[in-house]
Amino acid sequence: MIRKHHLAITVLCLGFAGEAAAAGIVISEVLADPHSESKGEFVELYNAGDEPVDLEGWPLGDSRDVNDTITDFTGPHDAGLAGTVLAPGAYALVVDPDYEGEYNDRISAEGDSGRLLMLTINGDRTLGNGLGNSGDLVFIKRDDVTIDRFEWTESAGGNGISWERPRFDLPVEASNRLPSSHPDGSTPGFRNSTASDLPPTPGPEQPVTPGEPEEPAQPEEPATPEEPEDPTQPEDPADQEGPEGPATPEEPEEPAQPEDPADQEGPEGPATPEEPEEPVAPEDPEEPTGPQTPAEPETPAEPEEPVAPDGPQQPMDPDDSVEPDEPGGPSEPMAPQDTGSSMESVIINEIMFNPGPNRTEWIELHNRGSDAVDLAGSALRLDHVERARLVSSGGLSIEGQGYLVIAHDVVLFRETHPDFGGTVVEATGGWERLRNSGAKIWLLDAVGKPAHSAEYDEDSNPDPGRSVELVNPDFDPPVWGPSADPRGGTPGRRNSLHVTRIPDSVTVHFSNNPFSPDGDNYEDICLVTVNLPAPHGILHAMVFDIHGRFHKTLIDQATVASRHVFTWDGTDQHGRVLPAGPYILYVEQMLPALDRLTASKHLVVIAASP
Repeated sequence: MIRKHHLAITVLCLGFAGEAAAAGIVISEVLADPHSESKGEFVELYNAGDEPVDLEGWPLGDSRDVNDTITDFTGPHDAGLAGTVLAPGAYALVVDPDYEGEYNDRISAEGDSGRLLMLTINGDRTLGNGLGNSGDLVFIKRDDVTIDRFEWTESAGGNGISWERPRFDLPVEASNRLPSSHPDGSTPGFRNSTASDLPPTPGPEQPVTPGEPEEPAQPEEPATPEEPEDPTQPEDPADQEGPEGPATPEEPEEPAQPEDPADQEGPEGPATPEEPEEPVAPEDPEEPTGPQTPAEPETPAEPEEPVAPDGPQQPMDPDDSVEPDEPGGPSEPMAPQDTGSSMESVIINEIMFNPGPNRTEWIELHNRGSDAVDLAGSALRLDHVERARLVSSGGLSIEGQGYLVIAHDVVLFRETHPDFGGTVVEATGGWERLRNSGAKIWLLDAVGKPAHSAEYDEDSNPDPGRSVELVNPDFDPPVWGPSADPRGGTPGRRNSLHVTRIPDSVTVHFSNNPFSPDGDNYEDICLVTVNLPAPHGILHAMVFDIHGRFHKTLIDQATVASRHVFTWDGTDQHGRVLPAGPYILYVEQMLPALDRLTASKHLVVIAASP
């Protein structure tokens, strides 16, 4: 019945979905690194427009495959509506053609299967050419016009963790692309775990807007009837007539009268019903003033313009007379800052202590929280230096989920990292050299209390020009290792070593084995995933034929993270395609943290094209 009903709606809606409506379709989430590489990838779409849009035939591709088009998923594990018309405010989940229903329980528990579309692609068995775990892009088009694209340059954090788009009204950039924080690693077909809706401030500001009691300036004209003036005091006492409140408290027991003027004075209506209820309980003459202020706890900010933050705090005191006597109220919100609690989410995330020639030392901070943190008064101190170096004396903050770099030489840092688009500053009062032999660094808050610390030694990174990264701030004790990024560091980006957990043993997994590198965009490459039981390691991988003849080096003593993915396109060391047949992949792993060397051999088959 649901399918028939939806099909009827589809026919009615097709005529209304035009180019303008198509522009409302956005890519909201991408899972490129599922637990099942060949059956678990998905691309989630969302209709942020006001009209339904038919997605049938829309091209969906990645950086290596542009031949796929969207169609309805009709497999046995279909958990959505029939058809391809996406309603406004609804999600569409584009899955692999061989999808086996691994997200259906999650959709049933947290999604809306009555509005969800489950789609797939024509022309291939995988989304794109198999979405790249550590970097790729996905696009959707209509009539050769790109409607949206979603690009990532690193892994979201491991198997089963998706990239989410917090804001649908902004393009997908580093600041608008976050790993899913959902306990299961992704949010297929329902609201993103990192969703950041358009200014949530109107919600809390609504109690502030009641500052519209300034309009009572108009009711003051009918205020000539002195009787309504008694009820209007709960409005006028935007803390200006607080003292007059006690003169009238004996009469607030006349709520029936304020209700009449409330009908005449619309804005005062909502305020008066709250006022009579609260004074009735206390029955004290002073209590009417109490309901006046709590009823509009934030409105006092308007009459007391210079002391706007004091309004909501002072009403907490039962005595109205205390309100004017406590101008020091602002010191109360300052207290949390003095305790340094606002810096709890800021950590030392990456350190370049041995930059090599013609480069500069630097330290990266990361704000793990969602709110911006003011760095005024914060400082860095090394264990071998008594004096702390001030990070900022004011006017510097670090955005929620953002990064900030403190460098010895800002100009040299930007020359070394031309792609860095974030904030980089020099410490006030000079820079203390980071010893290559090791040191401990403290990040101090405005009152000198440690907010975070990091410790490294000369074994943390033997290679000049390569930073040391924090693997995961949740690991206890902290685990650091040399950056696995080819550029030697990841300033302003998620650390290359980041993983949610460290495996118990070495494992090697293959996707597309056998594979056929014939250029038809179907299983043209073999994807190899290596998991190491350490935060980082050194990897070496080579290809031999079954007679032991060497053909190609795929990875040459490269520093890698606990989880590393690489590919083989079926060519030899000179780029020539090898003939069909079996080959041996030799993988060698050096684990410095465990002082261990392991190696393994694996059979890989190049299949003949039909």
